[in-house]
Amino acid sequence: MLVTAPPGCGKTEFMARRARDLVRAGMIRPPRKILVVTFSNRAKDNLKHRVSCTLGPNFDQYVTVTNFHGLGLRLLTNHGNVIGRTIDDTRHPLPGSLRRLRNQICAEYDTNQNDLGKVLRWAKSGPYTDDDVLERLASGSAAAVEYERRLRTQGRVDFDDALRLGLLIVRNPSVAELYREHFACVFVDEVQDLSDLHFDLIEPIGIGRTVFAGDQAQGIFGFAGANPKSIYARISQRTSAPVTLADSYRSAPAILRLVSAISERLGGPGVAASPDMNWATDGTIAVEHFDDTRSEADWVVGYVQQCIDDCPHESIGVIVRAGFRRTDLDSAANTAGLPVQIWDYPAHKPGVVRLLKRFVGPAVETAGEGTAGVDELYLRCYEELATDDPDTLDELEEAIEHLTELVAHEPLSSVVAKLRFVPDANEPASPGLHLLNAHVGKGQQFDRVIVLGMEDDHIPGYRAKTADDEKDEMAVLLVMVSRAKHTLIFTCCARTPKFDTLQARSHSRWLKRITEFSTTLPQ
Repeated sequence: MLVTAPPGCGKTEFMARRARDLVRAGMIRPPRKILVVTFSNRAKDNLKHRVSCTLGPNFDQYVTVTNFHGLGLRLLTNHGNVIGRTIDDTRHPLPGSLRRLRNQICAEYDTNQNDLGKVLRWAKSGPYTDDDVLERLASGSAAAVEYERRLRTQGRVDFDDALRLGLLIVRNPSVAELYREHFACVFVDEVQDLSDLHFDLIEPIGIGRTVFAGDQAQGIFGFAGANPKSIYARISQRTSAPVTLADSYRSAPAILRLVSAISERLGGPGVAASPDMNWATDGTIAVEHFDDTRSEADWVVGYVQQCIDDCPHESIGVIVRAGFRRTDLDSAANTAGLPVQIWDYPAHKPGVVRLLKRFVGPAVETAGEGTAGVDELYLRCYEELATDDPDTLDELEEAIEHLTELVAHEPLSSVVAKLRFVPDANEPASPGLHLLNAHVGKGQQFDRVIVLGMEDDHIPGYRAKTADDEKDEMAVLLVMVSRAKHTLIFTCCARTPKFDTLQARSHSRWLKRITEFSTTLPQ
């Protein structure tokens, strides 16, 4: 089955209810389960939350929710012996450690992250052995060869390895049969973000009994190897007419009119508000113009503070195309003392925030507010961590690096006090201010959304030189605007920083069309 659903039309809810109905009908009997696979960690957490709300807290008796990298690592951990690997000779990937290694290699070889990532993805884009990978890398990039050499010296695999090694393993007939027997059916979410390698990894497990769900208009991970045209073509060979969900449960009518216009430009369906949703108002779309990013930041901080004062239960998401465009806002929010969750900062991960807030007082009392206090805080948090929790340790190490930079300008206790604690990482966006980029916000929703930076070279990005590039950028815009429930604000600056100077900017080529959908911003 292929389920096509524009933003906010209940795709995740559909899968959660289908899982519930299969369980209630007695079609899923432990130890057999449903395997639910998605693309990113954020999407995985969102699915877990929705399934737990539908099936109850013991949902994992019936459903296993993972992402593709997690599935690959599960195969590697449990069945690596079929390709000559053991648990002892493979350390699982840790994002912070891998990021630091890539930064080091790029600095030494004077290359950039994008180029290095493309070469590595290409070399590991199929069921290749370790020897095959080295042979493919040797044809071009010395930096990539050195990265791979150091990775193996450390006994590590990266996330590309998790996919290719998982594929090598599941191609073993005995392993594939075992997984087909264990999982009665498979749900695959966000199919527009998958590469052929992702598809090949899941196919031996779920062929003939898979629910695919997604929206081709929201395909925004082409830079990471996603190939939606190929994926949808392969799915269409195995399914009849798709199930289309066309009513939105997320956004007010005014916002949906803009969402529909963008979706239709991308070849997707239009979308309308569900008749089950009784919106108090039509919704708000506004465009705000500023002379520069500092005045923009001051306005946003004031607006957010007013929203928090008036409606403390609401969530406000400020979304940028690229993180550098948010620099002045980050600074202004910090100066104003606004509690904020910054999704792309490791110090804002819920597990890490819990540790930092618990131990910052004793650390400052022992070693002070500067870098010595940061070192003491790290030691106290480290001692508290379980030895079998390398992921949180990796996030902690990244957070400590970030805190070390911040305490050069502000006391440690003040920095940690501003970190907002989120009790449950799987919950939808909590009340208050959230700062994020478009890609990490996929699948989320906020009461109010501010899309920051409607200037050419930012939205759309400076790499949009061809019609296909511009289409990819428009898909990013679709994801950004469709996060909003009842209020959507766009900002645009006449001048933005570049190389420490303010340079004139043109309005986004899309801004005029967006302005046609605007309403009056309420006071």
